[in-house]
Amino acid sequence: MQGRRDNDFNVPGFPIIDYDNFTVIDASVTYRLTRRHAVVAAVKQCLDAFYYEKLGYPLQGASFKLSYRLSF
Repeated sequence: MQGRRDNDFNVPGFPIIDYDNFTVIDASVTYRLTRRHAVVAAVKQCLDAFYYEKLGYPLQGASFKLSYRLSF
C-alpha cells in the first residue's frame, strides 16, 4: 500500500500524517488427495513486517493455517 494519509487525532490541531508504505505477501498451496478431498496450507504476511492501517492499531503478524477440505 502506498500514498495513505490520515489525521492524527492524538495531537492538538489534528495534523495530517503520511503512513509508511508496506507490502503484504500471502501464499497458499492446495494438495488434492482425491476429487473431493484436499489439504490446504496457507501463510499470511510471509514477511512478518510491522505495519498498521490506522495509527496506534498494528495489524497481525505472520500467521499459518493448515486445513482439510471436503467438497460435495
